[in-house]
Amino acid sequence: MNVGQLVALPLWLILLIVVVTVLWFIFQRQYEHTLTRRRAMEATLAEKRQKLYEEFVEDFWSPITTGKMDEEKAVAFLRKWSRSSWLVSSDEVIRAMIRVIAGSGSDAETSVVGGRLFVALRKDMGNPTSLTVRDWMRLTIKRDEWGLIEKTLRVPIPDRTRLKAE
Repeated sequence: MNVGQLVALPLWLILLIVVVTVLWFIFQRQYEHTLTRRRAMEATLAEKRQKLYEEFVEDFWSPITTGKMDEEKAVAFLRKWSRSSWLVSSDEVIRAMIRVIAGSGSDAETSVVGGRLFVALRKDMGNPTSLTVRDWMRLTIKRDEWGLIEKTLRVPIPDRTRLKAE
């Protein structure tokens, strides 16, 4: 082995290290940029979701459950709200909302369907998901009526989102 071969090997190795370092730096910068952009987008969506869900509770759910909103106003609100929710809500919230819009045949069905929606909203906001419809019902009804929760949860909930063929 001559001196030229001994010097060429380290230069080749140094060049490889420099190229890999430059490529790694470029990759890392691109990854950080993408990650920062994604986090900013998630924060913006979370803010929009919170506003949208608060609007739903205050302007729709509360008036509906207290009888202060008629059917025409409810339909108008849901049309407007569903357009906005389509852009920022999770699939689970959209499906639960479709089920609410499909209607119900009893108060028990309304309670379960509403509970599923609120659990989905909570999950979509990033809250822990260990709470269930049962927990939501305990928050929304009087304590002396808690015994009705199990009976309500046993009521079969039909899928009213599919139209029946004639």
